[in-house]
Amino acid sequence: MTDKEHIFGDLKMTQGTSDYFQSDSDFESRLSILKDKIREFFNLKNVNFLFGSGTSNGAIPTMSSLYTSLSFTDEEKDLKTEFNSIATKCEGNLEKCLTVMYAARTHYQGINLTDKKQQEKIDAQLMLYESMIEKVEKHIFNSINIRFDKDEHKKVLEYYKTFYQKLALRTKDNSRIRVFTTNNDLFSETALDALNIHYINGFSGGLHKYFNPAIFNYTWSKRMDTSIDKYEPVENMVYLYKIHGSVNWRESQKQTNNYFEIEEVVPSETFQDGSVLIYPTPTKQDKSLGSPYVDLFREFQNKLLEPHSVLFVIGYSFSDRHVNDIIYRALATNSTINVVIFGSKPEDKERNAKPIFFIDDKRIFTIFGTEYIDADKKDKKGTINHFDYIVNNLLPNLDTFQKEENILNRFVEISKPKHKMKIGKIISVEYDKFRVRLFHTTRNSTVNIDGKVYYFGNIGSYLKTLNSSGEYIMCEVVSIIDWVGHENQVYSTYNLDSSREIIIKPIGTLVNEKFCMGVGIFPSLYSDVEIVTFNDLDLILSYNEGDAVNGVHSTISIGTSKSLINYSIELDINRFFNIHSAVLGNSGSGKSNTIAHILHEVYRKHGNEAIGAKTIIFDANGEYPMALGEEAHLNNEIESVFYKPNISDNGVHKRFVLPYYLMNLDEWLSFLMASERTQKPFWDRVLQESYKFYSIFNADKRNDAHRFANYIKWKLRQMLFNIVSRIDSDTSKMTAAKGAVATLRQTCNNSLDDDVDNNVLTDLANFLNACNDLCVINFGNNNDSLSNALDLFTAIDSEPKYVCVIKYKDHCDTKLSDTVTEGAFRQIDENDALLVDQNKLMPGKYFDYHYLQTAVDMVLLEEEAHGNLHIRDFTSTLMSRLDFFLYNPECAFMRIETPDYQDYNDYLEKMFGISDSEGKSKQLITIDSSEVGTDALELMTSVVSRMVFDYRKYKFGESRQQKPIHLILDEAHRYIRKDANYIMRENIFEKIAREGRKYSLYLIISSQRPSELSQTVLSQCGNYIVHRIQNEVDMKYIYSVLPYFSEDYITKIKQAVPGEALIFGNCVPMPIMIKVEEAVPAPNSKNCDIKMEWFYKEAMTDKDNPNKQNG
Repeated sequence: MTDKEHIFGDLKMTQGTSDYFQSDSDFESRLSILKDKIREFFNLKNVNFLFGSGTSNGAIPTMSSLYTSLSFTDEEKDLKTEFNSIATKCEGNLEKCLTVMYAARTHYQGINLTDKKQQEKIDAQLMLYESMIEKVEKHIFNSINIRFDKDEHKKVLEYYKTFYQKLALRTKDNSRIRVFTTNNDLFSETALDALNIHYINGFSGGLHKYFNPAIFNYTWSKRMDTSIDKYEPVENMVYLYKIHGSVNWRESQKQTNNYFEIEEVVPSETFQDGSVLIYPTPTKQDKSLGSPYVDLFREFQNKLLEPHSVLFVIGYSFSDRHVNDIIYRALATNSTINVVIFGSKPEDKERNAKPIFFIDDKRIFTIFGTEYIDADKKDKKGTINHFDYIVNNLLPNLDTFQKEENILNRFVEISKPKHKMKIGKIISVEYDKFRVRLFHTTRNSTVNIDGKVYYFGNIGSYLKTLNSSGEYIMCEVVSIIDWVGHENQVYSTYNLDSSREIIIKPIGTLVNEKFCMGVGIFPSLYSDVEIVTFNDLDLILSYNEGDAVNGVHSTISIGTSKSLINYSIELDINRFFNIHSAVLGNSGSGKSNTIAHILHEVYRKHGNEAIGAKTIIFDANGEYPMALGEEAHLNNEIESVFYKPNISDNGVHKRFVLPYYLMNLDEWLSFLMASERTQKPFWDRVLQESYKFYSIFNADKRNDAHRFANYIKWKLRQMLFNIVSRIDSDTSKMTAAKGAVATLRQTCNNSLDDDVDNNVLTDLANFLNACNDLCVINFGNNNDSLSNALDLFTAIDSEPKYVCVIKYKDHCDTKLSDTVTEGAFRQIDENDALLVDQNKLMPGKYFDYHYLQTAVDMVLLEEEAHGNLHIRDFTSTLMSRLDFFLYNPECAFMRIETPDYQDYNDYLEKMFGISDSEGKSKQLITIDSSEVGTDALELMTSVVSRMVFDYRKYKFGESRQQKPIHLILDEAHRYIRKDANYIMRENIFEKIAREGRKYSLYLIISSQRPSELSQTVLSQCGNYIVHRIQNEVDMKYIYSVLPYFSEDYITKIKQAVPGEALIFGNCVPMPIMIKVEEAVPAPNSKNCDIKMEWFYKEAMTDKDNPNKQNG
């Protein structure tokens, strides 16, 4: 395409408060999508338009410009002064000014005073307002009552004519177009008269036409058969509602027999009196909202409440409260209405005045933008939300001649013998089904077209029929009937004198060779019903060829259609893999086979292999190594890895590890079943202490044991200080202090090896003995022995001294010594202890899990020192879970002894080949979790998925769309359960389901119990492959979660045999029942052959036993 053929511009469309278009789409594609969306709305039964002053802009001035152009003579000085006073309060809005003046006139008319002078003043004011009203009315009349002789008038008139020419000739199956307008001019009437299009505007009569709202219930019809009273609506007809009146409506001055004294007349060229009903406020009437306004507004309200309606708003500024309220009421009560506004979103300060632009309602669409002449975007070609651009570029052409030409072309196309096979006619049309009587010449339920056999007489097969717009409606056979009746003679004219009928259900419509779900225009009675061919399905499914195009494959084969024999069903790779998917079905229904086959299709591609794919399978039953191993013959470029926890590397599996130190705090808390409020700080301190102990024994500055002993002494001193500071008896405090010393002595014995420097052990023992001695009690009193000694425990000088304890009869005392004496201990080096204490464990950093128990003891002692004497009871569950981690063989895959992985990224790269490097490896990873318990399984899947999610989340720009990752969750109900207390509090899979797509991280979930799955995850899936499900609870749950899941689907799924599945969602234009191709080799999920295992005799040869031959 050359530059001249391109179009340039900026187009924005919102649905609710969200952008409708993708951010990277260009103007051409956006414009094409917009036109398709507008055409889709025109297929709705009820189409309404609301015109504002913007549709006549250029010929008729707006209210604001009318205010500006209003002038007063020198003799009208008083009028000018009073008017300016009103206009200031009304912000220069002539419409509001009129409302105030009408109200003031009514007010003064109702005053009747006895005081003559006072009454004269009132009468003067009344005359003043009547003069102002007459002047403003005359000004408006002269501005609106144009003669269509100027170029700008003719130009706008052509827009109106184009509008009505395109839309008035609508198919009779839908309601006529309705135009509601706040404009008082005659552009609509002039355009309709010029086009010879009938219109109903609420007036009836002959020589004199009077307003009669009942006329809106009528329509123009033509007689179809002179012999019987059979009529059908005339197509070229429009309903016109002028809700603010018109320049040619007057209050009749004559006495008539009409209920409504409002007359439609030929407008005068000059303003004659105040009876013209052209003004934008009904308060001119004696009664507020009197006729005809009340009737017109009622019609507007009733039409918007009709089901399957759309309201197009053009040139309207949402400044009329009555009109706005009707639109808001329709949105609140009619769930099937859509409102399409051509106009830009106002500023935030107008939120209260025009809330419709700020409501996040997906039924409200806002469209605006600009088309430019060239790519520089300097010179405008048109404003997209203006009336001229809309009618010339956006509205579909429903001209009857164009339709007839399309139908004729379509008829010629389908009349070719190789594509045509009619089998009957429609004899009944309902909203959700059509009744078809077969031709008596249709003898069989099969037909041969171009050497291909088509079955149309079986349940689930497809048929098609044309509507009046030349569009094919695709249908599915849901019932077959053979009956004997007496009405065959009625249908004999149509060759329908057979007793065979079928019931077909409409699925969707082929519009311009594009399939869309749903039916806008229904077929007429006696429309032909035809066979659906392979060519039709090709159009519906929009297949590309399976061969690579420029090295990029576009589809994978999933199986064959159950409706058309031998018709291969292929799935578009982008539409299936760029959204979450679910594979559901009972055990043995074929889920594992489906997943294995899909993976075979992806990883067996040749000519640009799938080296950029990355699939991680959480294999809950150990089924997939058999299906994806060497015998699968995947492409040589594909690297497959099979992991299994708690084993050594063997010929099939590699050892899977999940280092405990890569778990974040929340994951630790969840695994240990710790409470969020009280135990979270406790466990955080345990992890920090473990890291400090690990850092002590891995530092190079000083002797590890000496540093550990110094840190322990410093911690114990803090504990003892907290104990003696408590408000309690000395007996109680000293008992607690002795308990802390004894527990810490045991902790030290367990933590220090025998090869530790003997001087360190002696010093630590002396320190603990001294602390124990200082806890002396004499007649219930410690005599401050311990509290006085604590000050000497820490060194003040750069070189620590030694502390000696002197025992007396009723207390103990301490003193310092420069040399070591028997029983003395070295003062605490507080600076070194603080350096240790300042070491902080960062996420993903290694620490030795062997120190966890020591750290727990330390933190428990600290809590008890603070007076929390029930801490051990509160943490009993946590301690049991910690023992499970430390000693249970099931958690061995988490307990690695060395820091083999530096951080999250290092782990993901080494285990799964996930990294920022250009190289691509480990495309297919399977983690066999069949021998792992539920707790460990949930932890393993959640932590791995969380790390992958975090890795993808921190990608920005184009890197987010590169290197996508798919997680396949086998037996997903085991760890993404509905309404269950997860071990992991925030289920990561629900988070991925909600947010993963924007980071190119996708889920494929497989489950035999959909009712136990998280509703969040299941509802976020865009594709569904559903095998047989018999359980009623599961079916009801699927039905409740998926809004477009119908009763027909339930019947199909219940009747499916193993290997069959119903596919629906993003990957297929319509639901398709298929037979999934068998995966070779198959997953290890076949049923046991009980009879062979029970009764097979060794003497039987393999030749006699075919089952044994097949393995």
